[in-house]
Amino acid sequence: MSLDITLEADSRLTRCHMKKVLEVLGAAQTDEADVLTAFFPESNMGFLYRDTVNIAEHLTEGFESATWPVQSRATFRLSAAHYDKCMEDLRKFLENLSELTEAFFTVAFQYERLIAYRNDQGLNFVE
Repeated sequence: MSLDITLEADSRLTRCHMKKVLEVLGAAQTDEADVLTAFFPESNMGFLYRDTVNIAEHLTEGFESATWPVQSRATFRLSAAHYDKCMEDLRKFLENLSELTEAFFTVAFQYERLIAYRNDQGLNFVE
């Protein structure tokens, strides 16, 4: 069984930022024209990033009225059998990403339960 964690970001987040963080964390990457995928070997977490989102509305509950448009989305597919390690990798990913860019983003469990967000005050974890 797997669980999906979603990330929605503004236009300041780039594919280059994502690739740098994945490299730092040792995730195996595949970069194709419209999608960047990766696999975290220790946690068995999958990753899919699309930066071809046309300016879109927020799907994350509670952020529907945010003033920044969504320009990219990522999905982290967590292995239920390795949940704790996946969450550790996710936290490291978000911390590293926040150091690389000032992009605003939200991170939620299936767009419903907010886990973290980055705004002008920095990275905030809800849980």
